Amino acid sequence: MNALVLSGGSIKGAFQAGAIAHVLNRGFAPDLLCGISVGSLNAAFLADRAGRAKIAGHDPDWPKIGAELEAFWRQRVTKPADIAKIQSRWKIAWKALWKKFDGLAKTGPLKELVSQEIFVENLQASPVQLRVGAVNLVNGDIVYASEASANIIDYIVASTAEPISMPLVDIGGAPFYDGGLRDIAPLSHALDLGASEIVCIACQAEKVTAKDFNRGNPFHLISRVLDIITNEVLANDLAKIKQLSGLLKDLPNELLPNPLAPYVDPKIALIRPDERIEVHIDSFTQADIHKMLEQGRYTASRAY
Repeated sequence: MNALVLSGGSIKGAFQAGAIAHVLNRGFAPDLLCGISVGSLNAAFLADRAGRAKIAGHDPDWPKIGAELEAFWRQRVTKPADIAKIQSRWKIAWKALWKKFDGLAKTGPLKELVSQEIFVENLQASPVQLRVGAVNLVNGDIVYASEASANIIDYIVASTAEPISMPLVDIGGAPFYDGGLRDIAPLSHALDLGASEIVCIACQAEKVTAKDFNRGNPFHLISRVLDIITNEVLANDLAKIKQLSGLLKDLPNELLPNPLAPYVDPKIALIRPDERIEVHIDSFTQADIHKMLEQGRYTASRAY
């Protein structure tokens, strides 16, 4: 089973979209789409378009779908207001004082964008499996919602809700946040579902480079904190998979637990930027989106 695993990364999802377009154009056809944060948005878009093709009586044309994803980023995500409406400092302070804090920005534009581009009936008709991760802040568990989940659209929005910057998403009476709090690129989840070949597109560079940032801007501060956390989570996940694979290779086949079989020799192609992408959700431009799309395509062309 081929799996496309897409990490979180906020507005850097444009880099991911460019890389996805290249991979799909090279002939990779996913059977499973696993996404976290902005990766869940990109994954759901792909699943939706595959479902539309199925409803129309066609197999998914993956190169065409990849091009549609790039067009989505070029045309629908051109400025911060397309994603969120930043609240005034006074309103944030007032809400915090009265214990009604609901994020630094309102995500009505993001919700509208999702509702216009992704439909439950398309996801349910899709020939590919979909998994999006969001974290329940009450019990701390991560939930991987599927295309069959009754609240799949809410889970997609919740998965993209960057902590503190954006408001919580209520699902079934529980508050949910970005799946990146627990898992940044759901590689293990894809392997647990039986993936034999994985293309993982991460928005994080291998190392967090030493760089100062605007400490007085809360969006930049949150972004820097998340960069450090997500890089560490992804590095630990990759190390765990590599270590487990090494241990399992020494086991005789008759002693190998069946659920761990995908971990024996996982084929994982990892695509990630060489350096940290210096673009922020509160200040990006259309030119930034175009540049990240091209950067994603170029980086993917060197790795896949």
